[in-house]
Amino acid sequence: MTWLFAWPFVLGVLPGLVFWKGKRLHEPGRLCINLWNSGVAALTVSSLLRGIFEIAGTASVYQARLMYAGGLMLLGAGIVYFLRR
Repeated sequence: MTWLFAWPFVLGVLPGLVFWKGKRLHEPGRLCINLWNSGVAALTVSSLLRGIFEIAGTASVYQARLMYAGGLMLLGAGIVYFLRR
């Protein structure tokens, strides 16, 4: 939970910088943006839940599943972006 800010910061700022500096890159579509933002949100919430579960001294399989789902959404956004060309 200490590095909770890192997921939205890194996954939000880096793509923004890439599209800002990359002149020849095409704009991502709405599906790509929605998948990316949902993936970032899922990773952030998963990280928050992990911190809460560590403080409470318990565990849940749903936190890990949410982490995998967030990663799959990010992967899906990348696939949608590159297939849109």
